[in-house]
Parts: sequence; structure tokens; C-alpha cells
Amino acid sequence: MFTFITDYFSQVGERLDWNGELVQCVVFPKLFGTAYTDLGFAAACKDPALSTTLFGALGNTLIAVFLGYGIAMVVGLVLAMGQRTKSKILTRIVREFVEFIRSTPLVVQIFFVFFVGPQFGITLSPWVAGMIAIGLHYAAYLSEVYRGALAAVPAGQAEACIALNLSARRSFFGIILPQAVPLALPGMGNYLIGIFKDTPMLMVIGVAEMMHVATAIGSEYWRYTEVMTIVGLIFLALSLPTAALLRVIEAFVRQKLGMTR
Repeated sequence: MFTFITDYFSQVGERLDWNGELVQCVVFPKLFGTAYTDLGFAAACKDPALSTTLFGALGNTLIAVFLGYGIAMVVGLVLAMGQRTKSKILTRIVREFVEFIRSTPLVVQIFFVFFVGPQFGITLSPWVAGMIAIGLHYAAYLSEVYRGALAAVPAGQAEACIALNLSARRSFFGIILPQAVPLALPGMGNYLIGIFKDTPMLMVIGVAEMMHVATAIGSEYWRYTEVMTIVGLIFLALSLPTAALLRVIEAFVRQKLGMTR
């Protein structure tokens, strides 16, 4: 059995026909930018295909992730609060908006924000359009996470705030929301990992994130195996530590608040 497994993977390695020079002199310099060459890893390369940015495509991907998620966290909370108002009309509008965003693909939303917006006088750069599309898309999902967490807070907490004559703003941000956030952390972390995997969709509008650069390298050198494998491993290397860190943060917050559930 062991011999069969080793033989199988050796055959897979031969079929991949790995090109180490392409990886060292093209893929890594394009993905990591000058940070890679400044450390001397491309010293043996005659003319490395260097990215024009400091951290290359990897830096662009990380910026897209954290900016998009930051927008999603804020807008998602606003959408969740909009579904808890006393106005039935406003609540219905917000709910329909959330369902519309959740029911349409992210790539279509990116396309419409960037390509259809100019027809209505709204012209945005690829970066801005991408951040808006990703932010709104994940805001719709996070709003449901927030809404479920807020609903899980015992109703007696709100009643106690009313009995103490606290203002609505202080009751929500000082009493209700701090109890809801720990309950929302698992879902929030899940969508943070998800946004890592959805950033490649920005390539449809020309944002130079990792998958966009990987596709360009593959089409130029007709070598897709190396670059796609490396990009997949980088996404994995980013996602796994992030997931572990989120679990540590979740445990820390629960411990600080004395939560047992």
C-alpha cells in the first residue's frame, strides 16, 4: 500500500513537469514584489519579472480583503439595525435589499458596479468598484449574523434598560451590542475566511490581485501548474492562521466577558 502511494505521487510529480526557474524568477517576484527581490531570493535570475508594487499581488489581495471586510462589518451592522426599526416600511426595504444581494453572484455585482455604473454617471476605479461590491456583498451576510446574535440576547436586557431610563443609543451600544458581538464572532470569522477566496473575482475588472497575476503569468509562459499551485498554497497559508487567530480572539472575548455559552 505504501509503495503504491509513493509511486502514485512520484508519477504526479513527473506529470507536473515543475519549472523551478519560472517559479523563482517570475512567479515569486510577481506575487511578492520588491520584498522578494530585496531579500536576495532572485539573485540568480538574469532579469526577474518584478511586480511594480512593494508587496506585489499578495499585498493587493490583503488590501482587498481587509478593506472589503471593514466595509462589510460597518454596513452589515447598519443593515442589521435597519431590520430592527419600528418602521415596517424601512424594515421591509432593508430586508429586500439584503435578500437581493445574497441571491445574486458576487461576480455579477462587481461587473454591474464597475461597467454599468458609468451609464448612470457613476464612474469608479477598479479598486473602488471592487471594494464597494465586496463590501456590500458581505455586508448582507454579516447583517444576518448580527441579526441572529442580537436576537439571542435575552429580552430582559432591553427591558432592564428601559426600567433604568437609559437612552436607546446607550442601551444598544452599551448593553445589547457588547453581549451580541461574542455570539456573532464565529459567523464573522467564517465570512472573513470566505472573503479571502472571493477576492480572485476582482480579476474581472482588472484588479491586480494574486489570481489575476497568476492568470497573466500562465497565459504568457504557458505554464499554469506552478503558478496556480503556489497561489493555492498562499491562500491556504493565509486562511489557516487567520482561522486559528479568530478562534483565539473568540475564546479571549468570551473569557473576558465571563460567557459560558
